[in-house]
Amino acid sequence: MPDRRRQLGEIRVAHSSELKPGQLDRVTEIYEQAFGPHHRVPFAELAATGPTDMLVAALDGDEPVGFASLRLLNAARWTFLRYYGIATQRRGAGLGQRFWQLLRPAVEEAGWPGRVAFEVEDPAHSASEEAKDVAAARIAFWARCGCRVLPITGFVMPDITGHSEPEPMLLMASDPARVSWSAAELADLVRAIYAGRYQFGPEHPMVVAALASIDDGGSGVFGGENDEVAPSEQAVFRAFVKDGRITAMPVKRPKRLVLLDRVAGLFEIGVHYSEQDVNKILRTVFDDYVALRRYLVDEGFLDRASGEYWRSGGTVLPHSPPGRL
Repeated sequence: MPDRRRQLGEIRVAHSSELKPGQLDRVTEIYEQAFGPHHRVPFAELAATGPTDMLVAALDGDEPVGFASLRLLNAARWTFLRYYGIATQRRGAGLGQRFWQLLRPAVEEAGWPGRVAFEVEDPAHSASEEAKDVAAARIAFWARCGCRVLPITGFVMPDITGHSEPEPMLLMASDPARVSWSAAELADLVRAIYAGRYQFGPEHPMVVAALASIDDGGSGVFGGENDEVAPSEQAVFRAFVKDGRITAMPVKRPKRLVLLDRVAGLFEIGVHYSEQDVNKILRTVFDDYVALRRYLVDEGFLDRASGEYWRSGGTVLPHSPPGRL
């Protein structure tokens, strides 16, 4: 029986610029083994590396046995793992975890952030029991590698091939210095992934929905008991907010303004939103989103023209950044 421990100890990481044509061909084969056509971009796109794109291979001797494609999300100081695959015949021997252990130092040596985020299929949205089991196994693998599922339930991967539909995904991450991240940091990451990976701006409906789905640990847009909010405002939140949602709109205008001021914080200053996007955001905090939208406009928190809305008022709180629940 081969000594797998010795074999894994010989694995090394090589950048695509170091690979010979035959080795690149083998990496292409591994890529096509690991990902279906609906998830693959042309391999030439992965091989076209530059300041913000990296392609590396795991080599056993001179033989490629795995690969990783990464993109630098410089604005948020994260590294995004686009693709990660192990040769079919080498799976199940610990190679995937060993390669992961070697990948972070290689990324950091290139001057990139050591914290890495990536998409994984959501078992809850699998088309079959078999696909559900495969998705769950992938998440379990990454958990063994020290990665965590991020509390973002509304992330959707757009169609990148022209042959499939947008697909709900989970985000996972690993950070050598952290085990958890604030809602503001997660919002920055979501915006960076959509901008750096898919060229979507913050007003895109997918971005808006993903931001609205961030679980902030129960404080929500209305803050928690330790939030920097006046006691009188906390009393309004306790009376009219439960589990981060407005239960009823106050009849008295001063109390209503307290809630509206916080809701306005869901909109990023300088960004124009369609009515559909405004409605999607407001639904996350109140069932009667039409009335809430009207209140925001009437009280000067939002302005509108030609079918677009933008933020025109409200307090900007450092602990409750725009675009975040």
